[in-house]
Amino acid sequence: MAGFYIVVTKPVNTTLIAATRAGKGQKYIEPMIDIWMRQKNQPNIIATDPKGELLRKNAFALAIQGYEVKSVNTLNPQYSTAYNIYSYALMAADRGNSEMTARILTGIGDVLFAAEGDNAFWYGSASKLVNLCAEAIIDYALEDARRLRLDPTLSYTMKESKVDDVFGEVSAANVVHILNQLYAATITYEKDHELLELAGYKEDTQALWVFLSLIGKLPMTTLRTNISSDFAFLQAQAGSEKMMSSILTIALQNMSFFREEAITKVTSGNPSKTLDFVGLGFPRRFSMWFDDHLIDLNVLSPAKTVMQVYRDKELTQPYFDEGIKDGKPYEDYSNYTHIGEFEKGWIHGAIRGKLDQDTSYIKLSINNTRGRL
Repeated sequence: MAGFYIVVTKPVNTTLIAATRAGKGQKYIEPMIDIWMRQKNQPNIIATDPKGELLRKNAFALAIQGYEVKSVNTLNPQYSTAYNIYSYALMAADRGNSEMTARILTGIGDVLFAAEGDNAFWYGSASKLVNLCAEAIIDYALEDARRLRLDPTLSYTMKESKVDDVFGEVSAANVVHILNQLYAATITYEKDHELLELAGYKEDTQALWVFLSLIGKLPMTTLRTNISSDFAFLQAQAGSEKMMSSILTIALQNMSFFREEAITKVTSGNPSKTLDFVGLGFPRRFSMWFDDHLIDLNVLSPAKTVMQVYRDKELTQPYFDEGIKDGKPYEDYSNYTHIGEFEKGWIHGAIRGKLDQDTSYIKLSINNTRGRL
């Protein structure tokens, strides 16, 4: 092929546009995958492959080169890795970070209900409604998890296994299920007037509105407070029962995608089994939680933390020495520690380098800004 090579060492974004069957895959995409898999420092490869051609041609070779191949496969869901879109929001809520939970759910809603102009209000409101249902399911899962973790008859391993199963129920398919089931039901004042009055209604009301209103009557947590305030705002914004019903209809229409059997299988799964995109960047991550009592005593808050990994229990042989090797900074040194403030009692660390021992040791240093540690 006539022409010349351009060598660029910095990260670049490349767009390749060509007609169908023009050779995009054979002449560019597949050779690039082959180059990447043979590199000394192999990058993560994320490919959109609707026909499954790249997977069929390259999966075996990638595995031979040391890659762990994952496929979100709607063509053959039985061979697919699950990707639960709500897993990160759930994990943030489990750590007590309601702000991060809301931020993640808002991002999901912006993707599922993208609209501009005249439709912005309707789609934005429908997105809020779906997020409220997702938060309600997350709240239920957290309550169940709290009960399991306090069960003295269960071992730690059994507790976390059961919690993982409970968290697996938080899925887009179940959000749609709640919308469908409660959309079709009405709570009548004649039969359930006490329930309706507790929820703040004095006439027959759609079950979904009663459900969301009653969350505000439970013992308050930050998540439940957010649900109650967001639902009140949505009701005030809509202004009438007819508009609320229209918003609910739009929510159901946009989320109906998740009712398809193949999509349900691919987007449902326990946190331990769902595809972890964060883990692609930092597959070795650590999290530690400190009791609220220490936080309340201001012993650990505000504080800065540093994690470092050692080969020996005496903590004299760090995995990654700080400094220069062969005139260049250690590639695996960066990001082996995490410096940050406590997040509701949680601190997190991440390691890019690989640990080549069966047993390694983590040193956690805490520096209280008040000088008490």
